[in-house]
Amino acid sequence: MWYWRPRVVSTSTLNAVVLSGRSNVTTTASYGNQALNQWHDAPQTTGTGIYAISNTISYLPDPDCDPTSSTNSYEDLGVSRPYISGTQAIWWLGGGADTPNNYKNSEQLTANANGAPGTAYWTVVAGPVSLSCSSCGVATVTSTGPSADCTYDVGLKISYSGFESNLFTMNVNRPRRLVAAYPPYGNPTSDSTYLDGYLSRINYISTDACGYALPSISLNEQFGGWNYNNGTYNWNHPVACYNPITGSTQCQSGYAGWVWSDLIFHSNCAGCTPPLTNPQNPLSTTGVDYASQTWRLGSTTIGVGVIVQTDTQQRYVDHGRHLGIVSPVGP
Repeated sequence: MWYWRPRVVSTSTLNAVVLSGRSNVTTTASYGNQALNQWHDAPQTTGTGIYAISNTISYLPDPDCDPTSSTNSYEDLGVSRPYISGTQAIWWLGGGADTPNNYKNSEQLTANANGAPGTAYWTVVAGPVSLSCSSCGVATVTSTGPSADCTYDVGLKISYSGFESNLFTMNVNRPRRLVAAYPPYGNPTSDSTYLDGYLSRINYISTDACGYALPSISLNEQFGGWNYNNGTYNWNHPVACYNPITGSTQCQSGYAGWVWSDLIFHSNCAGCTPPLTNPQNPLSTTGVDYASQTWRLGSTTIGVGVIVQTDTQQRYVDHGRHLGIVSPVGP
């Protein structure tokens, strides 16, 4: 060994692409010493895939010695990132879930090591969610607010001994607005005779943050203070969530299809001032009483859920309507 000088020429690649500064790197040592090429390309920053290194090893003799033939070597290593698996969408309903209608505000996510050593460590990179644990194989992610409308702005990562997964993105959807019903699903309003008075239906389709119609979902209404249009009027004011057909005061737990209705009505009012009538043609313009009205989706509890609309409920002598509608509400 005292008569030859070792030389190694190395090239390193990732997925068959030469890494920067890693092509034909040559080191020649002095007589009797070791020729060494050494570097560290971290998959964390460089990327995943097939890392490979090829070497040409030779010995340079002194002038009085015979030359030696070169030898070649090749080694590779497959590196894969850990990853998160699970659903990429949950709901924000004001702090809870609407389980009967399958609107979930939390889901379980699974950490997949994919060959990485150690235990998964979870991190919320961005977005309105919380995690049930920080170092575990399965974590429950729960919404703490909504995403910006129709965006996947929640980002989660796991890491094993510092080796991170790619970003796992999620959307926290929410009920967003009410849209007046339209054919073929229905009409915005309808008025019918109900005993000695009337029953008006204000028909809506609920939509989410992307504008898609929502099937059955819980909802509730809340009134502000009631006022008469005239100081001599004496009608009894409506009660939130009261259904005259069923006699129930339970707010709506869901509905069939896509359309639901607010029922505005009055009946059994022989001594009413002004007099109650069945729907007229044309409808009367004599207003009786009115109140601010707030609609929430995602719960049957009054005052709980996501506000999707505010308006004024106005009752007339022969029908009822929503006036001054604002939907969606807020950012």
